[in-house]
Amino acid sequence: MRGIALLYNIKTVIAVFHLLVEQECDNACPWHLLLTGRTHENYGEYRKKIEQQIKELNLCDWVTVRYDLSQLEMIKMIRAADVSVSLADHKGMPNSMFEC
Repeated sequence: MRGIALLYNIKTVIAVFHLLVEQECDNACPWHLLLTGRTHENYGEYRKKIEQQIKELNLCDWVTVRYDLSQLEMIKMIRAADVSVSLADHKGMPNSMFEC
């Protein structure tokens, strides 16, 4: 995610990831979700909501949130990922696909 902001629909990504985790009936979920993005004082309240949602859905073992990664760190994360998800509701979506 470019930023931990409402327009990136992060809460939807977490909700869908929760459904994926629930499909693993033996509780040995092979999935892990990494949420990344820039922080800004305007994102503070939304960031708290994201973290609360993760706790309420008992996803703490399967979700990691990393804020303000350097460009080099982000490149490493993208290269290591099996899947990249962006549900941005504006024209930034093609930029995310290009970066990946």
